[in-house]
Amino acid sequence: MVCGKAHQRKHGELFHRGGSEKSFLVVEGAKYALRRPRVRNENGEVELETLKKLRDQDLFDETNASRMTGVFH
Repeated sequence: MVCGKAHQRKHGELFHRGGSEKSFLVVEGAKYALRRPRVRNENGEVELETLKKLRDQDLFDETNASRMTGVFH
């Protein structure tokens, strides 16, 4: 667990909850809505590593693109 329980007071933990916000992920060209939890520390908002990896991942990679273009040849 990155943060304490919901509605828990800050007791010197490294991270704490900061609510949530609407966000999205693109998977194979389709955009999907989601609610992203917000995590904060004493310096401000912290990016969640899992969400960053999902966003950075090229889910519509060259393999899939070549498969699609192969259909039209």
